Amino acid sequence: MKANTAGAQPRFRLLPFLGSLMLGLMGPIACGPTATPEEQFSRHPAGQTGLALTLRVDEETDVAAIRFKIDRRQCSDEPFTPFSLTIDKPLEEIRLPGGIPGLENMPFDSWSAHAFADLFVTLDAGCYDVTTQPLNAAGEASEDCSPASSSGIWVNDGQTTEVLLINQCWGPDRGAIDVISALNHPPELVEVVFEDSKFVYQCTDQVICATFRDPDGDPLEFAWTQEGGPALYVAPEVLSTTPNADGSITQCIRTVAQDPGQYVLKVTAYDLLHAPDGSGLIRIEDYLAAGGTPFPSNDSLTFPFYAASDGRTGGCDAAP
Repeated sequence: MKANTAGAQPRFRLLPFLGSLMLGLMGPIACGPTATPEEQFSRHPAGQTGLALTLRVDEETDVAAIRFKIDRRQCSDEPFTPFSLTIDKPLEEIRLPGGIPGLENMPFDSWSAHAFADLFVTLDAGCYDVTTQPLNAAGEASEDCSPASSSGIWVNDGQTTEVLLINQCWGPDRGAIDVISALNHPPELVEVVFEDSKFVYQCTDQVICATFRDPDGDPLEFAWTQEGGPALYVAPEVLSTTPNADGSITQCIRTVAQDPGQYVLKVTAYDLLHAPDGSGLIRIEDYLAAGGTPFPSNDSLTFPFYAASDGRTGGCDAAP
């Protein structure tokens, strides 16, 4: 969840005090001149950190304190004297609403528990802007929680204006992994068939068809190679590739023997999948190898065919 750096809407309460109550509260310390707000916080000059941040950090964030900044502003035609106060306050041990009647559900739910800091200061009546900046244990701006502010707050004579600002914090970066583990089976040879016979004359077509099926219904790639014997006049060339009703695939090739002898061929079928980059079909065993699991996924058959002499010498380009 992202922090709202614009701050949250504040909550205000005006708390009127009776004169006798104010006197009772102030009596024990009213033996000298009334201190100005600047004098009240003379140990914490405006714009400076006012405490050694050695307190515990809030469990969920890097916040150890809140920096409060109060600025006098002119909201109407009342006399205006510039004034600014900055003071840092540590987080309270209590959590809001803390089971305190009058704070529950106003606005925090009674079962919630929010870390907070509090600044109470006597000010001249007038209009003010208030900003709060969460701080880490080093007294620097928090990386986890945003500042909040409210402007045009009125302080009235004989009353306390209570303002609640909400410093929105970042939530943890969370996502999910969905792991699908699929089984793959290699292709299976069904049969290899010679169109006429395993025996042919040299320089005549030898047509061979191989049929494979894949248990998972994957596309198949056929590869034909010569494994032994004299050089072929025509290397294996594909004549047709035919899907069958049972899901198998038959591919037929043509080859021509140059000279009499035994020729050894090999046919291999590979199952395929679509490349992650969208470049087309690739062998599943190549996909596995790229992922660090180099397992084969193919089936093959090596077999011979024989070419008999037709009486010519010097290869198929010579006259019989």
